[in-house]
Amino acid sequence: MTYRKSRQTQQKIIAAAEKLFYEKGVADTLQQEVADLAGINRGLIYHYFKTKEAIAVIIFQQFISDFSQKLRSEILCGETDEVVISITSGRVLFRYLMSIGELERFYNQIAAQSEVTQFIESEVLRDLKGEAEFCGVDIPDVTMQVYAGILTGIEANILELISRKRTEMPVDDVISIYNMLHLSLLNLTGRQRSEKIEKSIELADSIVITPKNAFAAPIMCRNTSGK
Repeated sequence: MTYRKSRQTQQKIIAAAEKLFYEKGVADTLQQEVADLAGINRGLIYHYFKTKEAIAVIIFQQFISDFSQKLRSEILCGETDEVVISITSGRVLFRYLMSIGELERFYNQIAAQSEVTQFIESEVLRDLKGEAEFCGVDIPDVTMQVYAGILTGIEANILELISRKRTEMPVDDVISIYNMLHLSLLNLTGRQRSEKIEKSIELADSIVITPKNAFAAPIMCRNTSGK
């Protein structure tokens, strides 16, 4: 039998998978469980997604996009330094992923997927282009693409180091080392890089995040009391 793809059915599958992946992890979730929760025949899932990992990749991409957009538009909208905005966004997202066990597990289980790597690399490349334009630095596209690939690999290694407890260095110190490497492409002096990183830490510390359900973008606000 041939089924016509329905966006409503697709969303049912994704919503069911979100709940199960968050509660049990991708590895321990069965296709049948997703089908039962979505109220559909298991065979119908394969009509929309080749694997459960393919569903997980879509969930991850949407979560990152929603989180970043919310952070930039609602919390960091008053900032004018694109470099500070970029590295603050990354720091806040990284902290959040590492603070929620279910999200950390979810990421670790899908990190090796090529689609995840490609998505993160495209996000890094977009940020690099915005930062270079803000700093007035003319960087060839091929150079930025190579750099984006290198930084994406470093990000993956950092997440593995921290999640597997292979370093005793505080998370923020590790992120700052990554930021130093990241900002070296922009022809900034060591002092300029340090100042921007310090500003990003200050901003990140002022942001209060309250988790919502599963992969929904959390509630965010700025703590301006200085406490």
